[in-house]
Amino acid sequence: MNACQITRLAARERPRLQLFCLPFAGGNDGFYRGWRDYLPPDIDLNLISLTQKSTLLGRREQAGPRTLPEIAHRLANVMAPDLSLPWVLFGHSMGAVLALELVLQLARRQSLLPSLLAVSAHVAPQFHNPDPLYLLSDDEMCGLLREMGGTSQAMLASPGIRKMILQAVRQDLRLLTDWRPPAQQALPCPIAAFLGEKDNMAPLPAMQGWRSWTRAEFSCDIFPGGHFYFNHDPQPLIARLLARIPLSPT
Repeated sequence: MNACQITRLAARERPRLQLFCLPFAGGNDGFYRGWRDYLPPDIDLNLISLTQKSTLLGRREQAGPRTLPEIAHRLANVMAPDLSLPWVLFGHSMGAVLALELVLQLARRQSLLPSLLAVSAHVAPQFHNPDPLYLLSDDEMCGLLREMGGTSQAMLASPGIRKMILQAVRQDLRLLTDWRPPAQQALPCPIAAFLGEKDNMAPLPAMQGWRSWTRAEFSCDIFPGGHFYFNHDPQPLIARLLARIPLSPT
């Protein structure tokens, strides 16, 4: 990975809060662009992209070995100078793991803590299963993506686009396979967990395990749907996410 980039969709009024969104495995920052329509006018929406050279899918080509802690380290360097306002970090699926690593980096180095760490559709670290899903065949991987529901069927039907999607997904799934959870600790910031009721990859008991990673408030909200429960309508999730932000920033 060469660089980390943050695209800021500025608040329409004087900002009071920054919301940072981390992509899922194989995802890109464009997934969250539509969220701006559902946010109050005084919230900055910050879309995190993990690499450098644009491709058709909005992904970036990668160079050299990388790990999730290394990515978190680079992201911390990019984000730290701009955290002048209260901020919230949201990560979906692989993005939830990266969000935890990022908060740990910022807390250790500069005591910069979010008002809320929001984790979606990924089990608590103590339940992490390092199955090598990146080794699935192309047909098996496409079947998994269809089951999860976060990838357009039309894109999977196009051989050229499918090849790029599978490459991006495999790269990120390998990151998850190689990731070893950090030593468990209770963060001073609140954690809000979100999941789809039919998501077999992130069942409720394993999502509730995030409770042990905070000494502040913990919440766990369930929505209809599967792994990408908010894909077609993010408004219920965004409303609940905003409601979980403490009135007094951490």
